[in-house]
Amino acid sequence: MASEVKRLITRALDSLAVDGLLHAAGQDEPLPVRVVLQPVADRNKSYLEGTETPLGGYGQNYGIGYLPAGEESLAMQADDWLETAGEQWRVRRREVFSLRGEALYLWCVLTKEEDDGGTV
Repeated sequence: MASEVKRLITRALDSLAVDGLLHAAGQDEPLPVRVVLQPVADRNKSYLEGTETPLGGYGQNYGIGYLPAGEESLAMQADDWLETAGEQWRVRRREVFSLRGEALYLWCVLTKEEDDGGTV
C-alpha cells in the first residue's frame, strides 16, 4: 500500500513540478530534482493572489517546496540550496513524510537568496 501511495504522490507532484538543481553539502555536482515551489508572503500565511507565474506567485522571499521522495531529494539538508526557474532558494528546514517506513515526499521551508549568497 505504501508503494502505491508513493507512486500517486510522486505522479501528482511531478505534474506540478519544475526542474531544479539541489546543491547539497558533500556533493561534488548539483543533484537534479523536481520541485513544486509555493511562494509565501511571510512565514505564516500563504499569498497566492494577484499576479501568478507557473510557480504559483511572484516576488516573494519565502517559499515552501514539495519534492517527490527520491535518492537526490532525500539528500537535502538545512542550509543546502535549490536552484529553480532562475532563482536560488536556501533550505531552512526540511521534513520527510513517510508511511510504514517508506519516504513518500519531502517539504521544505525556503528563503530566496541573492546572487552573492545573501538572503533577500
